[in-house]
Amino acid sequence: DKLHIPAKVDGIIGAGLFPYLLTDTRIIGPPNLPIAVGTTLGFVVMGTAPVTAPALSPSNFCAVVEHSLDNLVERFWEFEDIPTISVAKPDDLACENIYQSTYSRDSNGRFTVALPFKYNSSNLGESRATALRRFLTLENKMIRNEEFRNKYSDIIRDYIAQGHMSKVSHSNGDSNYFIPHHAVLKSCSTSTPIRIVFDASCKTESNYSLNDLLYTGEKLQSDILTTLLNFRLFHVAFTADLKQMYRQIMVQESDRNFQKILWRFSPNSPIDVYQLNTVTFGIKSSPFLALRCIRQLIHDEKESLPIAAEIVQRDMYVDDLVSNIDSAELAIPVYHQLVEFFRRGGFQLTKWATNSRDLLSEIPTEHCSTQTVDFDTEFLKVLGLQWQPITDTFCFSFQLINSKCTKRNILSMVARCYDP
Repeated sequence: DKLHIPAKVDGIIGAGLFPYLLTDTRIIGPPNLPIAVGTTLGFVVMGTAPVTAPALSPSNFCAVVEHSLDNLVERFWEFEDIPTISVAKPDDLACENIYQSTYSRDSNGRFTVALPFKYNSSNLGESRATALRRFLTLENKMIRNEEFRNKYSDIIRDYIAQGHMSKVSHSNGDSNYFIPHHAVLKSCSTSTPIRIVFDASCKTESNYSLNDLLYTGEKLQSDILTTLLNFRLFHVAFTADLKQMYRQIMVQESDRNFQKILWRFSPNSPIDVYQLNTVTFGIKSSPFLALRCIRQLIHDEKESLPIAAEIVQRDMYVDDLVSNIDSAELAIPVYHQLVEFFRRGGFQLTKWATNSRDLLSEIPTEHCSTQTVDFDTEFLKVLGLQWQPITDTFCFSFQLINSKCTKRNILSMVARCYDP
């Protein structure tokens, strides 16, 4: 009579004994209700049983975390602080190791580098057909514009004359890559109104391009804002440009197969195969290779030319030297040291400009920027800005839009003003 009342368990019978306790008695009720099974110890209730719906009890939780003002200020400064330690990426380290193990300098100091392959070059598929199709498109444009053809051809002749490009025989069995090329027009440039760009991102039949297989390398260019601010710390400012910086660095012969292009000077001539012998615009590792050679030159020459090495380390932005010094008396020997510094690496500084007449008189006329040699009212572009040596000021130059003055047009105009 008291079995329905919870109490202490007297004992636990294992499943091995349970079948021996069963009797033939069964009490079966309506469907979906439990069944009473008789045993020598009494009835055991088994089977399904109705389950009541669970009760829902909503709960709310509210938490307020109070940070002290000291912690908030500390976090703000940590967020705004300039990072002092940069962690090198594995790919950048691998690219650096390739450079260190493969670069060399010849008897004249000129650098030779290897293309830093990340993946096997055998992944490249056939590329000549695409390069041929794009060359014929380029040639059709030249046929319609004789002036364009002449300027493009002059650049190719200059490549050949300087040994930066050479004709080769092509074998289908070689591991190679043909780079399509086209021109970028620079109407604002007086020295290079046309620049040839090589498209090393063009896919081959295997859906890989040359750029897909190369390391990019570490970003080595200095901060542009810092360069501009340092530019006007002292009285005498000067700027110069490394002439054809990429093209002064050779690529090792075994990698030149991956820098092939198609060209002919006349539509009536057969199409020839050329290889580019130097670091090339459009190949994604080229910025790293060029700037890494400058850093290596700094390392190699800092003992004999310490002032030049320090200035280049601090004031070089890609191929632009943007520096200043306290007086013309100090600037003149620095100028000669900088010229010698880059000569030892096979480079040449040109397009010199300065706000000092004394320094300018030391520089050969052919190496001066034609925009500033006479101290006229022309402006000289300095890293995207314009610098007027006479007034020693930075300026913005833009063309007014001959349309309605709307918010959209105003924003478009403001966006064209370079802001470092």
